[in-house]
Amino acid sequence: SFITCSSAAGTALATGYKTNNGCLGVLPDGKTPVTSIAKKLHDEGYNVGIISTVSSDHATPAAFYAHVESRNMYKEISYQLKDVDYEYIAGASLRGAKKMPGIYDTLRNNGFVVSNDKDVILNHKLSDGKLFAYHPTADEKSDIPYCIDTKDDEMHLPFYVNKAIELFENDNKGFFMMIEGSQIDYACHQNDPGATLHEALDFNDAFKLVYDFYLRHKDETLIVITADHETGGLSIGQESKGYTFYPDLLDYQKISGDKFKEILKGIKNDDKQFSEEDLYALLNEYFGFNNEDERMALNKQDSLRIEYYYLKYFKPQRLAKQGDKLKTEIFKTDVVTVYDIAGLALKIMSEKVGIGWTTTSHNGCAVPVRAIGVWQEKFGGCYDNTDIPKKIYGDM
Repeated sequence: SFITCSSAAGTALATGYKTNNGCLGVLPDGKTPVTSIAKKLHDEGYNVGIISTVSSDHATPAAFYAHVESRNMYKEISYQLKDVDYEYIAGASLRGAKKMPGIYDTLRNNGFVVSNDKDVILNHKLSDGKLFAYHPTADEKSDIPYCIDTKDDEMHLPFYVNKAIELFENDNKGFFMMIEGSQIDYACHQNDPGATLHEALDFNDAFKLVYDFYLRHKDETLIVITADHETGGLSIGQESKGYTFYPDLLDYQKISGDKFKEILKGIKNDDKQFSEEDLYALLNEYFGFNNEDERMALNKQDSLRIEYYYLKYFKPQRLAKQGDKLKTEIFKTDVVTVYDIAGLALKIMSEKVGIGWTTTSHNGCAVPVRAIGVWQEKFGGCYDNTDIPKKIYGDM
């Protein structure tokens, strides 16, 4: 496929082999396993850390240890973890735990210290054994909550990266680490500009820790930053804004679209008198619409769309009577629809800022590669994703 999914791209980045979308750690036949750079280096004596802000049995982190026909085989992927000897796996809980509740005990029985307790994680030493560390609130969704929704929570990507550096820096074995700012992808799937920004900043904070490590060990460190794919077709520029771009307006977005959706769901269940005016108040509170900043003023087109999606979600009987008229007015100037009020809020926010999106899926655009340190000169130019591990390791 010209457009990759995370399992195929993760397999390419981890092993140097192409595979079909959906396959993970195997060739396109769905059966033949291929070995990741993490496993090769661990077999040679290096420490290994795999860090992600989604579940550790999700496509990208799992590409560095698992071999399955389908990335959706979470039960099988998580069970394969018991045979993994990497010193540190961290981020979120396991999706496979929902189908196999005893998986954490299985990991413990196979040498892992499994914990979502901050103090236990902070006090763990390499001599204590393998560490599986996950976020304390990740069980429900198997992902670490968006940074924009948990601003005071310290256990985001930098926390887990800092722990890895602490574990490995003074051990003479050296190490390989894969760090994924996974929920940049999630936020872009939602076309959520505020959540995307906060996840990117979180990744940047994690990179600062890695870069500081590099400054302490310049002669023996290589850092490579890339992506498995682009998501959302994010661009600086939006047709309704011409050449203007106002990134500072993203400060007005206080929560993710997913969190806003949860709030609206609760209101729908509990408040039968919730009015369109009440919705405007929430849009003002969480997204800054119609505040004192004239750039955030809602226009007639915005109001038509808000009315339509308010009726669709809260008053479907009324929508049946006036929906066609509203839709006709909306589609005079807006041929791209969304699915709910939260999606509309994100769309309007993107328009106000001047951010464009082309899709809620992946696209086939090339992604950048940045490198610094030993052998950084290998990473110039354009090349295939399968070349990344080969440039780091040599002949895979």
